[in-house]
Amino acid sequence: MPGPEAVAVLPALRVVADPAVLDGALVRALGPRLADLGARVLRLAPDDLLVLTPGQRHPVLDALHEEIAGVDQHAIVTTEAGFAGAWFSADHVRRWVAGNADWLLPDGDGFHQGQVAGLPAKILVDGQEALVAVPTPMARELAERLEWPA
Repeated sequence: MPGPEAVAVLPALRVVADPAVLDGALVRALGPRLADLGARVLRLAPDDLLVLTPGQRHPVLDALHEEIAGVDQHAIVTTEAGFAGAWFSADHVRRWVAGNADWLLPDGDGFHQGQVAGLPAKILVDGQEALVAVPTPMARELAERLEWPA
């Protein structure tokens, strides 16, 4: 059974660029290339991507610079330590959201954002698993409020 120590800073990259540049890069094989490198892309806003990486320094950073920075001279591609989270079963996260939010987590895979149990949560559902992430300073609160499964 995971405990509160399972909530950890998520190694990630932040990409802020013109939405058309991000759209074009994702369509032009950046998305599949990042998936091949083990990264997961979360679209936080039209001009803002959070790219979860398998480690602190990874070839994903070079791929992002190569694809984005060359097209948008004002793009920001940098490491990010602003989110902490943990993976759970998707069913557990759906029940947690249903009991602690005024919205429901839709069926199927996808990325969702909203207030849950008083926390600004980002939730990535991927098959039978779901990642719950919050701003890093709220990691302890997430650990206390997420009702760890037995």
